[in-house]
Amino acid sequence: MTSRAKLAAFGTVVAAAVGAQAAGCRQVVGIEASPQFEGQTVSCGVTFAGDGCDACMKSSCCDEADTCAGAAHCGDFAGCVGACAGGDLACASACRARFGASYGAEAAALEGCKAARCGAACGATCGGFVYPTADCGSCTNAHCCDLATACAGGAECSALVACEHACGVADDVCLQRCELAHPTGVAAARALGQCAADNCAASCIHPRWACLQHPAAPPAPVGGAIGITYRVSDYAAGKPGAGLQVRLCAIPDLGCVSGLPGVLTASDGSALVRPFDNHYEGFAEISGAGYATQLVYLPRLTKSFVTPVLGVATPDLFAMTAGNVVNPIEGAGNLFVYVRDCFGAPADGVKFSIEPAGASTPFYFADNLPSANAKATDKLLAVGGFINVIASTAITIHATVAENGLTYPPVIAQARPDTKGWATAVLYAVPQ
Repeated sequence: MTSRAKLAAFGTVVAAAVGAQAAGCRQVVGIEASPQFEGQTVSCGVTFAGDGCDACMKSSCCDEADTCAGAAHCGDFAGCVGACAGGDLACASACRARFGASYGAEAAALEGCKAARCGAACGATCGGFVYPTADCGSCTNAHCCDLATACAGGAECSALVACEHACGVADDVCLQRCELAHPTGVAAARALGQCAADNCAASCIHPRWACLQHPAAPPAPVGGAIGITYRVSDYAAGKPGAGLQVRLCAIPDLGCVSGLPGVLTASDGSALVRPFDNHYEGFAEISGAGYATQLVYLPRLTKSFVTPVLGVATPDLFAMTAGNVVNPIEGAGNLFVYVRDCFGAPADGVKFSIEPAGASTPFYFADNLPSANAKATDKLLAVGGFINVIASTAITIHATVAENGLTYPPVIAQARPDTKGWATAVLYAVPQ
């Protein structure tokens, strides 16, 4: 089966016509089904709108409403969108941003029932899907209304959308399991996805990537000295990396000869380092007995910052990690890249490239292990990197979102000429 994540995405990835046909509509436009009502009446455990909708839902969908009300946050999600006026796509999208994680099987069953049995009574427009933005909803409803109505009203299509909602965009295994679990919903979901991809690619950017459409300028430094909290974990032992030294170094000082005095990580693996200013642009050297030294590059900071948990390991384990991808070249360096989305969460479905590439080989973590076969970051760690980068040379790291082609601001890092040591860069979609 083809890779749904890379084929279904917007932008450059769906330039091929086969693209969107290989995925459910969530992977293509990131939509969720939900009602759009006027008025408020509580019925069967969930808030519905208007007397006609209330009566219809009581008689036709009460079991689904009761189940939703009993599920974690499902009732909150349905109730929030239910308070929106019919056709108010901006209001519904705001509910998605607030309660989007609550859209699961219970919500899908309720919304599928509503669309199939009470769509007219409840004022649902084009099946009542909730889109990432009002612009996305307007475009998709204008071009794909019949397909959206058919998907929303089909129990299996709605269930497939909910199932895929929990998958990472690059998680082909998860997406395939959803299709196998709801095979009769695949055709309707693919048809909607294809229509949205053909007509609304520029409008339907998921909120987690929206900040990349109009990149914000880095904030100006304000206030007093900032603090940077580094969090370190022993990768092999799966426990906090205590007793390691963290030193801040200037960008040109690759050997960290003139670094600030070091701070040791505490028993929880954290170390608070202060650069004595209200901004910071440099790197940290993390070292300790028995561990390979890491050079950690962060975005330019103008406020206090807490890093993701950074894995450290013995030189032999890091060398083995590199060797699992490609044979290390003596004198070359290695690079880890962590990436976060507009919400600061691990960003799956992101692809990396570097300049100069030299003889480097890319890899991404999959199932907690580095893989030369994975094509983008996963949902678990959102980490990738390169083996055999040109050492002692400024490496520019580029990150591209596979589903829409949006790009991160480039980040520059350097690796020392030692295949048993690593450089690490942390990329954030929002300036820090």
